[in-house]
Amino acid sequence: MGTLLTAGGYGPSSAAAPGPARLSRTASHASAPDPTTHGYTLDQLRTAYDVTPLYALGYEGQGQTVAIVVPNIDAATIRQNLAQFSALYHLPRAQMRFVHVRGPVPVHKSWDLEATLDASMVHGFAPDAKIVFVEDTPAIDGFWYILNYHVSAVVSYSASAPESVWSHSEMAAINHVLQLLALRGTTILKGTGDWGATDTGGPHPPYTVLPYRYNVNFPASSPWVTALGGTQLTLRQDGGYLSERAWSLGGGGYSRIFKRPSWQVNPGIKPSEAMRGIPDAACDASPQTALRIAYNGYVGPIGGDSACGPTWAAFIALANQVNGKPLGFINPKLYQIGRSRYYHLAFHDVTTGSNGYAATPNWDPATGLGSPNVYNLVRALTVGFSHHIPPAHTAGR
Repeated sequence: MGTLLTAGGYGPSSAAAPGPARLSRTASHASAPDPTTHGYTLDQLRTAYDVTPLYALGYEGQGQTVAIVVPNIDAATIRQNLAQFSALYHLPRAQMRFVHVRGPVPVHKSWDLEATLDASMVHGFAPDAKIVFVEDTPAIDGFWYILNYHVSAVVSYSASAPESVWSHSEMAAINHVLQLLALRGTTILKGTGDWGATDTGGPHPPYTVLPYRYNVNFPASSPWVTALGGTQLTLRQDGGYLSERAWSLGGGGYSRIFKRPSWQVNPGIKPSEAMRGIPDAACDASPQTALRIAYNGYVGPIGGDSACGPTWAAFIALANQVNGKPLGFINPKLYQIGRSRYYHLAFHDVTTGSNGYAATPNWDPATGLGSPNVYNLVRALTVGFSHHIPPAHTAGR
C-alpha cells in the first residue's frame, strides 16, 4: 500500500442531549493507493455497471438533487477540485451549493477530501443533477434541515462510528429523523466503513472492542438507511465487467441494536438471524480499483466505502428521473428483487473475497446483495422487467 489519505469524520455528538462532541474516524475514509496503480476512468466504471444505456436514453440526472451531509468545508477548494474533475472527463460544470445550517462556523479542512470524493461520484454518474452540501455538526441538525426544508429526495452521508461508542439516546434521536426522512420519500445512502467486520473506530480515543459481529457502524446500521459495502472490481481486457470480490476493509456484519426488519429476507440470511445485517448492496471501493478523481493537484484513484454512498446516490437520482417521482425508501424493493428470478439481471452477485465474513452466493455481510447492473436495476425499480425504459423526452412525467 502507498500513502493513505484520510478524511476525518464526526461520530457520536450531542445529538440528543448536551455533551461534548466526540471525534471519530469517518466510517469510510478516502485513500490513495500504490502509485503504480492507476485506478479506473469514469467511462470504465460507467460501462462496468451498465449506466451508459441510461445516458443514451437522455437520463443524466436532469431535475434531480442530491444532498450531501458534511461538517463545514472549504467551498472554494471543493469547487476547484470539481472543476478539474469535470475537465478531466469532459463533464458539464457541477451545479453545487453550500448550506450552512447554523451559519458560518470554522471550516474542517480535513473533510475537504471526503467532500471532493462525494461530489465527484455524484457528478460523475449523474452529471446534470444538482448537489447541495448541507453543512453542520452534529449531523442530526443537517438531517432535520433536509426534512424541514425539503432539500432533496436523495441523501448521501459518510461519517459515523461503531455502534459500541454511541449512547442509546443519540442513536434513537438520529434514527428517528432518518425514519421521518424515509417515510417522507427520501432515499438515504451510507457506506458501511473501512475497517472490515472488526471495526473499532480506528486509532482514536479507546473504544470498547466487542466481538466483530457487534462492531458495525451507525447510522449505516439503521433500518431506514441503504447501507453500501465495498468491492474490488476487475475488468476484462476490452473494458467490460469481469468480476468483483469483497474488499477486505469493507464494513459489514450484524447490528447489536436494531432487529432484522421484516423486509430483510433473502436466501443468504438465516431465518433465525434476529438482527439487522449490513450492507444491503455494494460497489467498487478498493483503492486499487477506484475512480480517478482530482484533489488539490493530485489526479488518481481515491478509494473507500465512502465512495459507495454518493455513487449509489447518483444511481438513485437517475432512477428517480426515470420514475418521474422519488422512489423513497428502497430497501424493501431491493430485497424483493434479490428474491426474484431477476436477481442476477439487476445485481452482480459477489461470491469471493472477505471482510471478516466471506462473500457467498446471494446476500452476505460483506457485499450485501452485490453491486448493481444499473440499467436493469433502475428498470426493476421503475417500469418493471416487462417493459423497457422509454427515452427521457417521451417518458410520461
